[in-house]
Amino acid sequence: YCRLAQCQLALQRAEAALINFEQALKLDRTLLPAADGCTNSLRMLGRFDDVRPFYKLADVFVLPSYREGFPNAVLEASSMQIPSIVSDINGCNEIIQDGTNGLIVTKKDSETLYAAMHKVLCNPNLRMELTGNTRKMVVSGYDRKMMLETIGKEYENLLNTY
Repeated sequence: YCRLAQCQLALQRAEAALINFEQALKLDRTLLPAADGCTNSLRMLGRFDDVRPFYKLADVFVLPSYREGFPNAVLEASSMQIPSIVSDINGCNEIIQDGTNGLIVTKKDSETLYAAMHKVLCNPNLRMELTGNTRKMVVSGYDRKMMLETIGKEYENLLNTY
């Protein structure tokens, strides 16, 4: 459903939608419209160890997912001051506060995903507002030292229990 929404936006804006190789393997081309403009707008880039240059190019990060643990990619995008559009699932909805540092959409719903993508891309004021909140929320809530200390304390508690 993400590909369909990306395709719709790419056709409307005549801009490229970038997807990585793993996503490309899952791309169901039968969902794509037959228009050459759509398939030519999707660029399969392969695998990269450093994704920061791609975050710098992005207006918004989109992670429509059915299930996640704790999506580090959303934290990465946020740390690069990129607002995110994510599915309303565990992990994603713990990082993103709807309307504050991104948008949360219903999972498996291409229409709400498309509407959210369209809303962020076509509303520069909203995009700027979301962007202004992204990094500070990650830095204040997900400091590496604090997270490691919290995890360490949890391990100590578990060890002391047994």
